[in-house]
Amino acid sequence: MSLEADKARRCDLRSQAPSEPAVVRATQFLVVVQTEVRVTPRPPPKVSREAAEQFSARGFLVIPQLLVPEESHWFGSDLDSALAGRSSHEGARRHRGQLFAARNLGRLWPGLRELVALVETRLDMHELAGQSMLRLSRALFFDKPIPSGWSLPWHRDTNVAIDSASTHARTFNRAGVPHIQAGEDVLAQMVSVRVHLDPQGEDNGALEVLAGTHRTQEDQGAVPQVVEADAGSVLVFRPLLLHRSGSSSSASSRRRVVHLEYAGTDNPGQGCAWRTVW
Repeated sequence: MSLEADKARRCDLRSQAPSEPAVVRATQFLVVVQTEVRVTPRPPPKVSREAAEQFSARGFLVIPQLLVPEESHWFGSDLDSALAGRSSHEGARRHRGQLFAARNLGRLWPGLRELVALVETRLDMHELAGQSMLRLSRALFFDKPIPSGWSLPWHRDTNVAIDSASTHARTFNRAGVPHIQAGEDVLAQMVSVRVHLDPQGEDNGALEVLAGTHRTQEDQGAVPQVVEADAGSVLVFRPLLLHRSGSSSSASSRRRVVHLEYAGTDNPGQGCAWRTVW
């Protein structure tokens, strides 16, 4: 065996997910060489019609095992190292010394490029969402370490990052980045992707959603659903979907999430241009 082969660890990602019709299976290979992650290019797996219909009707879909455990661990460790020395001026947010969120993730963590490439290679978001155009417009990080205990009430994600603004745009800043509140026509064409680097459960503040509320201003009696998921799974949802998250009651379990937002329009409105993640 060559030295290169001896250093490389190849992980077969043919998932053993349950045989549900809405499951999108990962069929990539990851090669870890020392500290580098390389994704072997492969066509994305076919998105089933059932998965696309479920996403359209409910406004969200959980895709299991998009990352294998070795990948979740590697990306989590690399992300922790990259954010360890970052300040609030750079977009990192801490409570009592504990990091719980970060904005401008593409400019704080070089490894985000590898993660985005992996997600976009394994998941055909265009087919899932039924949209020909989707571009990455924002990348965020969330965690719920003890003792931060933060939570969010029911809400829709309506704020988007912009790169430039016209004189009449109503802007506000988040970590030095201008934002606007986008219109419903723009938000309806957006897709959010949450990559779970740790298990997500009710005990550590997993997301809760109200299915179908991305299509109406009312909840219409929808029952809250806790999005419990394993590390390496991905939640795809529409930003207009009503969602919330409770505080973590776990003293040992982290809940790291990389949150990616994809825009489906040429511009965010109000004479502005989309923010460049990198």
